[in-house]
Amino acid sequence: MSALDEKRRLAADAECSTFDFGYEFKDASGWEWTTPGNHWEKPIFFFADDRDAPSISGTLHIKFHDGSAEIAESHATILGQVIEGRSSAHQTVSASEVESPDTKIVKIVYQVVAFMPAADAHWAQHSNAEKALREIDEGDWIGCEIVGSVERIPDDKIRDELIAIGNDRTFFDDILNDDDEDDSATSGQE
Repeated sequence: MSALDEKRRLAADAECSTFDFGYEFKDASGWEWTTPGNHWEKPIFFFADDRDAPSISGTLHIKFHDGSAEIAESHATILGQVIEGRSSAHQTVSASEVESPDTKIVKIVYQVVAFMPAADAHWAQHSNAEKALREIDEGDWIGCEIVGSVERIPDDKIRDELIAIGNDRTFFDDILNDDDEDDSATSGQE
């Protein structure tokens, strides 16, 4: 496997792990592609409402930008339906765009991709990213941590985001209230 194909496989695995298929995942086959080729596919199988019924089959389609491991778009086909994933119009922002954000707060989601002995899988599903990274660095696993997404959070939405991760909404008050203090200081001098 070429270095580009390996990077694409990691990006495709990360996309697959966060893709909302709308069905409960059961199993999957490996990635299929031709070299050179920007279109990758992965057959995926889902549980039916009756878990003993035959699996529902689908395919995850990923298109990469030419010569790059950056995903241009993704979608799944399941039971004749197309389920949209990311598209060029909804790409995450690049690091250079984040350096001077239009908002005061930026949310970066990291993803850990890990390969491990099957015997560790149950434990790994009930663990956390810190333990997984330690196993990758010091244990019997191999993998990496990648930036899954970068998102600018509008100032009026940050408190909702903080609540969603269990914070009391006040963590960034000093940053968010900075403009208010500047405005009051300027208005007091006039």
